[in-house]
Amino acid sequence: MENKKYICPVCGYDRLNEAPYGEDYKKNFNPSGEICSNCNCEFGFDLEPGGATKDGFTIEEYRNKHLCSPRRKKYLKNLENEEMQNLIEWLDDKVIRHKS
Repeated sequence: MENKKYICPVCGYDRLNEAPYGEDYKKNFNPSGEICSNCNCEFGFDLEPGGATKDGFTIEEYRNKHLCSPRRKKYLKNLENEEMQNLIEWLDDKVIRHKS
């Protein structure tokens, strides 16, 4: 039996071992700490409001900074579904709210 894989909300890489922010992130925000093999985003650090970077990036800012090669952009099509768009919007709102 194959293990369920998850999608990175930054680059669309579809082979994460854990849900980046938990299965039910809106009720129980639980960053996995996993690092995406494609864009190197560490969930709970790079996009975590008030984290060690002290200046959270929006998803688009992080994507623009880390997806400079075509090889890294090949998974972006995985972000086009409604579920991923809802996660991205929710994360951006959470990060932007804590930046100001």
